[in-house]
Amino acid sequence: KGERDVKSKRVAVVCRMCKIELSAKVATKEHLLRHLYHGSTGEKSFAYCTGLSREEITYLKGLLPTIALPIGNRDVSVAISAITGATEKLQNATIDAWFSKPLTSTEIAELNSSMALFFATSAVSFRLADNVFFRKFCRLMRPQYTPLSAKTVSSSALEKEYNIVRAAMRKKIADSDVVNLLLDGWTDIQCRSIYAFIISFPEDGKEYLFDVKDISHDHHTGEYLATLIEYVIHDIEQSGRRVVHSVVTDNASNMKLARDIVVRKNGFNHIFVLRCFMHAFGNVMKKILDLPFSENLVKRANVIVKYFKSSHIPAALVRDNGESVGRGLMSSNKTRMTSVQLCLQHLLANIPRLREIVG
Repeated sequence: KGERDVKSKRVAVVCRMCKIELSAKVATKEHLLRHLYHGSTGEKSFAYCTGLSREEITYLKGLLPTIALPIGNRDVSVAISAITGATEKLQNATIDAWFSKPLTSTEIAELNSSMALFFATSAVSFRLADNVFFRKFCRLMRPQYTPLSAKTVSSSALEKEYNIVRAAMRKKIADSDVVNLLLDGWTDIQCRSIYAFIISFPEDGKEYLFDVKDISHDHHTGEYLATLIEYVIHDIEQSGRRVVHSVVTDNASNMKLARDIVVRKNGFNHIFVLRCFMHAFGNVMKKILDLPFSENLVKRANVIVKYFKSSHIPAALVRDNGESVGRGLMSSNKTRMTSVQLCLQHLLANIPRLREIVG
């Protein structure tokens, strides 16, 4: 819109694209066009328009000269309405073109990479990639893109992302003087024995997954684990520089023996051996929880939680009484030391309302 200030004899103009208020003694067609073109108007108060993209500006440069704009300040609002209408047409045309245009190889690679990283970081099954409705959703969002199959995501696409991360990790190792090696093992739901090797850097305190080994076919002796640790250290120190200065493990007997074997060998005497503090803390907590009082308390807490989460009628009463009740209840287990604390804490917070339900 345009309004004349009688005292200053200037015209105030509000650009509908960037919402900025402009003013000039004479708001001409040239002023408006230069404002939208990001050009100089000769008037300091006429700032550049930030409401248009570079593509929209290019489009308007070819279109606006053909629009019949009034000269001077006789009807600035008509001029801005004409520009707004042209811009809206441009935005619709741009969206349609983006929606239907063929994808470049770079765009396809970026989409494939994003899809692979989504599955790698969200703990969902790769089979989701073959779900009919998931693929339909992707095609509706961008018809020109064909989503990767579950087989491709779990193989070549994931391998490509792994190689990118691996290369970045190698560069970080090459730029560092000190690297700490941490390792631990567990058994997955398929009864496979998995060992993870993690490296950390003192300069940023961050941890990076360096390697994962499936050692289901081997006996977990101290001697075997020592050879495994040596192999990973050599893999880290490919450049020949000694950068691994400490090895952190739990204090299981085979791990303790493996650490001792490694540091006694030539070339590894400089490595400092550390016990995992959280593992040691967990052992202390286990001793405390084995006391009769603690053991009986945790056992009773689990009975209450199981009753409200496993029985139909109590569970229904919990739901009817509010989402906060029951949703926070959780049982404890032996492998997660913090689960006992969370179990007791959540149960204590819910006791008043649980009593109402039982009463």
